[in-house]
Amino acid sequence: MSWNEALIDEEISILQRIRSDVGARVLPQRLYEEFVKTYKKISTELVIFDEGGNVWLTQRPSKERQPDEPFAGQWHNPGVMHNFNESIDNAWERLCKDELGTDVVADGPQFIKILEFSESKRGHYLSLLYITRYRSGKLTSSTPSGFYKPSDLPKPIFEPHEKLIIPEAIKAAASLGWLQ
Repeated sequence: MSWNEALIDEEISILQRIRSDVGARVLPQRLYEEFVKTYKKISTELVIFDEGGNVWLTQRPSKERQPDEPFAGQWHNPGVMHNFNESIDNAWERLCKDELGTDVVADGPQFIKILEFSESKRGHYLSLLYITRYRSGKLTSSTPSGFYKPSDLPKPIFEPHEKLIIPEAIKAAASLGWLQ
């Protein structure tokens, strides 16, 4: 098939619809997973420590509960992928609203660094890593969750979190004297 102006216009129209749908989160999960592999994404990641130096993790839904979940049953720290044209502040507010609860009291958050990684299932990411120290309130999760010792984290952990995000957060927390 050769390219012509009509075909190019049609393809541009499809890409624009997909891009606007990704921002509104209306794409079917399978299409969404394929689309996000095509560009570098930005995420905001938060690793929460309690006063004993334990890490808060939640488990992604099972395939039975959410059939299109690409990382079913894997553990992860709270985080959100930024939507198209979404500001860092809006992504942060969405992360707090969707994954933390409204009455949580914590120190920080403290920005640690930007991490860059490429992993096979979702492509290339820039992750803004923050840590915080939980003080009180009810952390919310619709799936199993809890605080775990850094030396005894549940498995399996979502690969980028296990290999990069959580270790970097633990190093930062240790340098602040948060780990016992």
